[in-house]
Amino acid sequence: METQGNLVVHGNSILSGTSTFSDAGTATIGVGKAKANVAGHRLSTGSMEAVVAQHPDVAECAVIGVADSLKGQVPVGFVVLKAGVQRDSEEIQREVVASVRDEIGAVASLKEVLVVDRLPKTRSGKILRGTMRKIADGQEYQVPSTIDDPVILDEIGTALAQRRGAPERG
Repeated sequence: METQGNLVVHGNSILSGTSTFSDAGTATIGVGKAKANVAGHRLSTGSMEAVVAQHPDVAECAVIGVADSLKGQVPVGFVVLKAGVQRDSEEIQREVVASVRDEIGAVASLKEVLVVDRLPKTRSGKILRGTMRKIADGQEYQVPSTIDDPVILDEIGTALAQRRGAPERG
């Protein structure tokens, strides 16, 4: 997988815009125009997601830019593991971080990957990255009317609070 401008080249496919595709029917990858501004570098979170989704234990993933007082934003990954995965989640997190560093480079600075049971989505399957970003940044947010299961937002808040000390929505 490689990136060329706003395009992501994956095998024989070239992806652009906000498309979603399945990798061999096992991983859902969202590739979009979302960028994280990390220490003055505009990084494609979609490109990071594409690398994260290549991990053999990852069923689906999302990468968002989270506010950081030093760098502006830092990328944070969320992964849902495939059914039946019995490996240590911290080992998988380390492997995911290393693969992003190897594929994209150290500038990507993805250092935090959270394993979650599921990602918040609309009924049509779109991952609610903007809402996730607001939760991570401790901002007020409205539960989108199109969300499949609102409880997932609380699960994301709990995962962030346990991992980073981020505020939980109460």
